[in-house]
Amino acid sequence: MKAKIGIFVADDREVNRNGLQRLIESVPNFEYVGGAGTVTQVLEQVCSLTPDVLLLDMKWGASQSAGERVLLKLRDERVPTKTVLYSSNPALLVEQERLRGLADAVAISPYSRDELASIVDALFPA
Repeated sequence: MKAKIGIFVADDREVNRNGLQRLIESVPNFEYVGGAGTVTQVLEQVCSLTPDVLLLDMKWGASQSAGERVLLKLRDERVPTKTVLYSSNPALLVEQERLRGLADAVAISPYSRDELASIVDALFPA
């Protein structure tokens, strides 16, 4: 049996973290390993837990730099976690083109288990 893919959710909105947690838990080979709503919490927990995947919201409140700070720190610390930068706003994804080079994937927020599975599975080609 294939090992489960551990996924951590970073989003400043608890409702979004809870929704993604439910999606993750609905996919048999995925495991929710945690979530956080501040940059400090995300960095502490991801560096400690080293999940397979970090789902990282692009925009936190009024700040569009929070996701960038997380990505830069993880890169500098050489944390092996794959990163997926997401947003519900397609225009924001286009505006933040420079972040594409820091994340392993950039995606529209997943709203179904199939969308989530597609995004995460693409990070681990067979």
